[in-house]
Amino acid sequence: ASQSVAKLFCYRDLSTHYFYEGRDRVFDYLQMPYTTYKRIVREVSNKIYNLLEDTHLSVEVFQNYGKKLEESWQLAESLRHKLDHTEKQLKNYRMQCNILDEILPQLIDGKSRERLLQNVVAAIHVYSGVKMVVLFLYDPARRVLQSKLHYGLPVNDNLRWAKINPKDPGVIASCFNEKKSFNIRRYNKKLEEEGLFSYEESKYVKKFPFLVIPIFTQRESVGVAYMSHGSPSEPIDPEQAAIFEKIFDYVRKAV
Repeated sequence: ASQSVAKLFCYRDLSTHYFYEGRDRVFDYLQMPYTTYKRIVREVSNKIYNLLEDTHLSVEVFQNYGKKLEESWQLAESLRHKLDHTEKQLKNYRMQCNILDEILPQLIDGKSRERLLQNVVAAIHVYSGVKMVVLFLYDPARRVLQSKLHYGLPVNDNLRWAKINPKDPGVIASCFNEKKSFNIRRYNKKLEEEGLFSYEESKYVKKFPFLVIPIFTQRESVGVAYMSHGSPSEPIDPEQAAIFEKIFDYVRKAV
C-alpha cells in the first residue's frame, strides 16, 4: 500500500493508476475505508508539498546568499585593482621625487650640460628600476649619436660603443631628428614602413622593448636617452615613460 502511495507521487503521469491501486490494496489487506485512504494520501501530499516549499525557500536563500557573495567578490576585486593602481602611482611618485631630489641642486647650480645629463641618467637607473639606461650624445665633428654613458649593460653588449647616424632610418635617429619620444614594444621589420627600422640599429636594440626620449634645447638637438628592462616580455610602463619625459623636459629648460 505504501509503495503504491509512493509511486503515486513519483510517477505523476501514472498517478491515477497508482491512486486506485493503493485504494484497492489498503481495502484488501487493511480493510481501510476509502475516506480514510483519501485522508492519508492528502496528509502525505501536504507533507511533501510543504517539504518542497521549504526546499524551494532554502534554495532561494542560498541563491541570494551566493549572489551577495559574488557581488562582494566583485567589489573586492575592484577595490584590489584600485589599490594596485594606487600603489603603482605612489611608487612612481616616489621615484619621480627621488630623481628630482637628486638632480634639483644641479639644475639650480647650472652645471655643464653633459655633466647634468650624466647625473640624470644615473638617477633614473638608480631609482626607477629600469635595468638598462644609455645616454647618446651628438658628436658634431663625426656627425653621429654616440653612446657616452651606460648602466646595466652586459659586458659585451653592442650598446656600449654604439654609433648612430642621424640620417639613417631607425627609432633612435627618428627620436633625435623629430624631437619625439618612442615607446617601442616590438622591434621588427613592420616598423620599416614608418622609417623606424634598420638592421644596423637592430644589432643594438635587439628584440627588447625600449623607450627613447629626445634631449634638445631651443637651438639644437643634443642627444637621446635610451631605456630598457632587457626582457622581451617587459616593456617600459607608459606611466613611468611619462615621468621620464617630464624630467627631461625640466632638463631641457635648464640647459
